[in-house]
Amino acid sequence: MRVNQEVAVCGNSIILVPYEKHHVPTYHQWMEDEKLRQATASEPLTLNQEYEMQESWRTTCDKLTFIICEGAPFSGLEDELSPVIAGQVDIPDTMTGDVNMFLSPWIPDNEEEMQMVYDESETKTYCTAEIDIMIADPARRGKGLGRAAVATFMRYVLQNLEAILHEYDGFHVNDDYTHRKVVLKEMAAKIYEDNAASIALFKSLGFKQRGGVNYFGEVELVLDDFGEDGFELKGPIGELVGMGYKEVEYDRSMLQDYV
Repeated sequence: MRVNQEVAVCGNSIILVPYEKHHVPTYHQWMEDEKLRQATASEPLTLNQEYEMQESWRTTCDKLTFIICEGAPFSGLEDELSPVIAGQVDIPDTMTGDVNMFLSPWIPDNEEEMQMVYDESETKTYCTAEIDIMIADPARRGKGLGRAAVATFMRYVLQNLEAILHEYDGFHVNDDYTHRKVVLKEMAAKIYEDNAASIALFKSLGFKQRGGVNYFGEVELVLDDFGEDGFELKGPIGELVGMGYKEVEYDRSMLQDYV
């Protein structure tokens, strides 16, 4: 997605930045790890293919991606409007992983919900957001960075939901339903059943398991009504993000090699 290409998002212990070309060599190095590829259901790519993938993620209208960087977000950001300088804050030593959201049409699972989707008098059409989190550096796992990144990412999505759904709407919604308002019905995470740490992470943020283990060995954790009017980030999510949250300009002016 392009909606986040000019913004960095600060949390209490992490900074989320758009996935850019200068991140690709480090990202490619992460994905050389076979265990990490298995955990993320990823195929091995060449470096050139990784650059192509980065460009694809930037331009596609149904995937929102940030790189997670560890660090004190207010270092050098005393002024509320001070930008995050690309190539200074998001260097290989601070890059930790990524957090993504994939948008797709919502699939109802009962007759009542089916009527919501196909009723011609209905004024809304619904989509689902599937969220993925990867902490690539083993040394940084178990420090709460993934939990902080998910919470910060979710607040960004909620605060920018109208712009996100507008970009998605122009690309993915069936033409038959273009007269309807697009609503994010739920946020979900599909996690391999043996990944106890990730399952615990999402449950700690209020996600509930739906059903059992699927054909692929995954469990699905869901946060219902995430995009509905009146939804608020309460409890652990609000506490994790806290007063540290802010969105600032992502300044690329120092990245001359990548312009």
